[in-house]
Amino acid sequence: MTKVKKNKIEKKQIAFFINSMSGGGAEKVVQLLTEQLIKDKESDIILILLENKITYQLPKNIKIIHLFSHLDNCLQKFIGLLYGSIKLKSIIKRYKVQIIISSLERSNFINVITKFIGSPHKAIISEHTNPEYTYGGRTLKNSIVIFLLKLLYSKADRIIAVSNGVKKTLIKVFKIDEGKIQVIYNPCDINKIKKLSMEKVEYPWFSEKIPIIITVGRLTKPKGQWHLIQAFAEVKRKIKSRLLIIGEGELKNQLMLLAKDLSIDKDVAFLGWQKNPYKYMAKSSIFVLTSLWESFGIVLVEAISCGLPIVSFDCENGPREILKNGKYGMLIPAGNKIALTNAIISLLEDKKLRESFIEKAKERTQDFVVEDIVKKYKKLVNHI
Repeated sequence: MTKVKKNKIEKKQIAFFINSMSGGGAEKVVQLLTEQLIKDKESDIILILLENKITYQLPKNIKIIHLFSHLDNCLQKFIGLLYGSIKLKSIIKRYKVQIIISSLERSNFINVITKFIGSPHKAIISEHTNPEYTYGGRTLKNSIVIFLLKLLYSKADRIIAVSNGVKKTLIKVFKIDEGKIQVIYNPCDINKIKKLSMEKVEYPWFSEKIPIIITVGRLTKPKGQWHLIQAFAEVKRKIKSRLLIIGEGELKNQLMLLAKDLSIDKDVAFLGWQKNPYKYMAKSSIFVLTSLWESFGIVLVEAISCGLPIVSFDCENGPREILKNGKYGMLIPAGNKIALTNAIISLLEDKKLRESFIEKAKERTQDFVVEDIVKKYKKLVNHI
């Protein structure tokens, strides 16, 4: 009898494409997704970087390709959109890439432009910012980005929005067809975070019984950390406490100077970027987010996973969705220093309130488990 060979199912050739892997929320999402998809072995995964900058630890067996070593200025970045599209088309042909999932505007633009110049791949772009706010200022650069966004995003095969707020902005402000947009929340590796959170911390503050308020994020204007420093100056008058700030950014010197001007610099520590921020978070008392706008705010999910009660500005997009209108953490009007001060004091003084938020928030973390988010990406890829 002749044996009939079963048809071998060909793996999909999928590429993730992002500006770089040098820190940030979108970069962390790419790290988690590639890690999980490589484990599943259902698709061949490669990672394409616009610039060769890597700080995140990536899967050892992933193929990494970069289009440029670095792009220093706006002119180089603009030229990079055109030349990068030509280079990307060549990579697609060489590696037989069927689907490219890109993140952040420049990579999203190149992903779509490459289709315009004859590439047969499917272009999925993901929006990790709120472009209405990120590029709201009247500058030449912002005007160009908004023009390209309106021109190119609608030509993508599918758009992933990381929150319902971002989806609404894309529809209302940029007139993108609602049927093209799918909301998929950013993933969070809950088990890994819990494991990392148990690592020992050498920093001397954690050997004392003084409550520590912590925030984690880039030190940039959208994150609004100066509001927290100003509020902490008021909190400290009433409750002996300390403030720990983890992150790097262009506002670092200004924020340090503000703490000094308010005479609280001895109780405010700037630890810079940390490979494992979770060990600091888990041993702190309260997590505070003072973003003036967000696209999502995955750091809130990470803070909840570390067992922290939350105080967050109710900014545009993200926090309200994550905290379910205040069910899983305290939401206060964005920019309101008095409300921020009072919320922090309330949590520090009320142990039962802290424990109540911590207990309720445990269930919320399950909505962001990386394995479930990966399933949504797989479903989208299979559909497209």
